[in-house]
Amino acid sequence: MLKAQVGIENATLKLVDVESFIGDAKTWHLSFDYLAFPTSMNVVKGEGVAEAKWFEIDKLPGLEEFAHRGWGRAVLLKHARVAPLPR
Repeated sequence: MLKAQVGIENATLKLVDVESFIGDAKTWHLSFDYLAFPTSMNVVKGEGVAEAKWFEIDKLPGLEEFAHRGWGRAVLLKHARVAPLPR
C-alpha cells in the first residue's frame, strides 16, 4: 500500500491496534492499524492519489479532508501519542 499510493518502498512497520466493529450498513469490519517508519521522507503520489505530502501531527488537515467523517485523522492522533520510535 505504501509503495502503490505514495512510493515508499522501505519502512519499518509496527502493528499498534486491531479494531473490530459493525459499520453503518450493519457489516463487520476488521481494521489493522500500523505505524510506518520509512527510511526516506520522499513521497510520490500514486495512481488515483490526488495529493501526497507529510504533515506535522499537530498541523493535520481538518476532518473534511479525511474519509469516513475524519476517522483516519482520529486514528493518526491516537497512535502518534502512544507509539515510541523503533530501535
